Amino acid sequence: MQVNNIKSIVNNTIQKTKNNYQDAISYLDSELLTLNNKPAHLNNLGLLFYQNVEYDLACHCFYFLIKHHPKEHSAYNNLGLALNRFGWGEKAVQQYIKALDLKKNYHQARSNYAYALHYFGETGRAEIKNAHTAINDYVFNQSKKIIDIDSIDYNPNKKITLGYISSDFRDHAVGRFLIGLFTHHDRHEFDVHVFDNRKNNNDETAKLLKSTDVYWHDISGLTTEDACQLISNTRIDILVDLSGHTNGGRPDIFSNRVAPAQITYLGYPNTSGLNNMDYRIGDHYADPVKFSEQNSETMLRLPVPMWNYTPWPNMPEFNPLPFENNGYITFGSANNHAKLQTQWLEVWAKALAALPKTCFKIKSRALKNPQMASNLLEFFSDRGVKKNRIIIEHYSPTKAEHWQSLASFDIALDSFPYNGTTTSCDLLWLGVPIISREGNSHVSRTTASLLNGVGLSDWVAKTDNDFIQLCEEKSNDKFALSQCRHNLRARMQNESLGNGALFTIEFEKVIKQAWQQSCEKSLN
Repeated sequence: MQVNNIKSIVNNTIQKTKNNYQDAISYLDSELLTLNNKPAHLNNLGLLFYQNVEYDLACHCFYFLIKHHPKEHSAYNNLGLALNRFGWGEKAVQQYIKALDLKKNYHQARSNYAYALHYFGETGRAEIKNAHTAINDYVFNQSKKIIDIDSIDYNPNKKITLGYISSDFRDHAVGRFLIGLFTHHDRHEFDVHVFDNRKNNNDETAKLLKSTDVYWHDISGLTTEDACQLISNTRIDILVDLSGHTNGGRPDIFSNRVAPAQITYLGYPNTSGLNNMDYRIGDHYADPVKFSEQNSETMLRLPVPMWNYTPWPNMPEFNPLPFENNGYITFGSANNHAKLQTQWLEVWAKALAALPKTCFKIKSRALKNPQMASNLLEFFSDRGVKKNRIIIEHYSPTKAEHWQSLASFDIALDSFPYNGTTTSCDLLWLGVPIISREGNSHVSRTTASLLNGVGLSDWVAKTDNDFIQLCEEKSNDKFALSQCRHNLRARMQNESLGNGALFTIEFEKVIKQAWQQSCEKSLN
């Protein structure tokens, strides 16, 4: 079957859902039966629905595929992806485990499994670290020493050759967090190399990064061996991973020894689990010493939040508190819907039920799916929050409309246990304070770290009940809310979070610390 025919099935099904959902399912079932002996086509059909944010239809395809072809390991993995988008992290994990039962060294499923564990439960549990080290043990267990150790210049005082690897040197959260760092790196102390794993990265952020006096190398499409050889030939002293186990990452490179010091930072919110990853950069709040055992790497902790935020072009200036026009407080959330697990929605519902004169705006691309939106409204209604108090938004056609939507929040409610990060920075820049709940690992302490960095530690809850109480306290103090909205952007600009020069000074200190330690180890 041609790809166009599969796309036609997708388009026809989606069109039918607008009139009658059951008719659409009947049509889809008949098409699935015609593809019954072609598991690859069934898989592709499900993935197309997934890419079109039709997660329920994607699940329907993958369940059909599993029923008729129970040995298709990729079907379980892809079903896990779709289930996770509903906020069903535990159900997703069950599917990844089934995929791994069929294929132990299935890299994609191992990465997805490790990542999905962050979305629910106590995120500092040993299960999560074990899932990451298993990626090394099952997928990257044939590591090599690519560099010639005898040729390394272990001079602790020399100019350091620093390399960064990612596929996100572009209009992406990672790319935006790198602008200040790349701009302010001390070129007397560091030669900076970029190894770009995405072909044709050339949007506005990429152009800005390329203009910052860095050496740019395209490694997209290179085999592990060729990429490792290129990096080794460049004689990198410290190689920094900015993607981890996310899409476009190159853990295959870091699983080998291609640089004297290898560091994971920024793009992945946990340990890499790789034997040859030496260090992980975090900060003292998001990654306190008491959680050190959660990492397979040695922690390098910044004394400031580990992010440096550069706002997107044309983000709006300060606007008055929405309450002043509306007459009621608008709580809001704009985090990835996968982070909105049922257990945490229960906490939100309790807070909203206790504040009947407020409304709640939930913005998520996944809520384009009418079934997901309807389920969410029913969830809150069943817990005493009237449907007319819930405003659902999904996709904003332009960034300007997206910023306008975020600026319509009086107060943002953070997700838990997997906090926001980029979204949290966007909100703070727009003057929107965030009520966050801290937990026992990096992913459940990121927003708390950001809030502490701008002097808003009193917006951080330590328990679910504290979170509910903060919703009441903060929404009742309109004067403090207005003052906070006026001052937040200036606070960011005066701290390392929004000041690239200040942040880079602290970041370079930990990079030099890593090099010093590497030099000391070489003497042993």
